[in-house]
Amino acid sequence: MAGYVGQELTKLMLDLYPNVKLITTDISAPPAFIHDTNRLKPIKADLGDAAQVQSLFEGENIGGVFALQ
Repeated sequence: MAGYVGQELTKLMLDLYPNVKLITTDISAPPAFIHDTNRLKPIKADLGDAAQVQSLFEGENIGGVFALQ
């Protein structure tokens, strides 16, 4: 289950920045707060796996990363 802080940060970013695109990850499938795949891309991923982390960034223009453990 995705953590409370991550969920709240995701909701806030989506509310405050209408043009932002977010990729959220969790070891189990993270919840989607909106069903707009252009703005929110929830991915089940193990961030301890370097190959999975690298694949998150392929083809994306990343402006920043929040890491909440």
